[in-house]
Amino acid sequence: MGREELDRESHVGHHVGSTGPPDCLATCKASSLKVEGHGLRPGYKTPIRRVLYARELAKREADQRAAPAFMYRYDWETPEGGGHMRSPHTIEIQFVFNNIEIAGPLISKMPEAYALADRTSAAWTAFARTGDPNTPKLPKWPAYSSTARDTMLFNNECRVESDPDHGPRLVMEQILKLS
Repeated sequence: MGREELDRESHVGHHVGSTGPPDCLATCKASSLKVEGHGLRPGYKTPIRRVLYARELAKREADQRAAPAFMYRYDWETPEGGGHMRSPHTIEIQFVFNNIEIAGPLISKMPEAYALADRTSAAWTAFARTGDPNTPKLPKWPAYSSTARDTMLFNNECRVESDPDHGPRLVMEQILKLS
């Protein structure tokens, strides 16, 4: 184990308490989340933290039962930048507004990007009009609840998954003292 990994495990272990750092890292490594660099440090803006706070907001909104909440995760990976960015924060904006032709030199040549933009923009338009993102272009998208945690995963093949990354979510909720 390298120095960086030991430092990361010690830092995470300090925040995790009874769940030891090896358990925390093992849980995240076994999931689809990537554990790279400082990806688990709670003090940094990281994808796992950003996603966790979004899920917590959706859970609280759903628990109020005033209006349905819908959760999504954009998993589509951009080829721009040599593919190193994977699915960066805000990648969905070009799809929401169906602006693929100006999204980038590689993306603009991908027929699957145009198809995904068509599905994404249809869902956002439906949500803006009705408060419900469901459209015939996507699988049935249930409202989010604290029990099912249904999340639309946007990619070339869109699908709904109940509580994606369940294990890392539980670990990070403990670290961040949520729930």
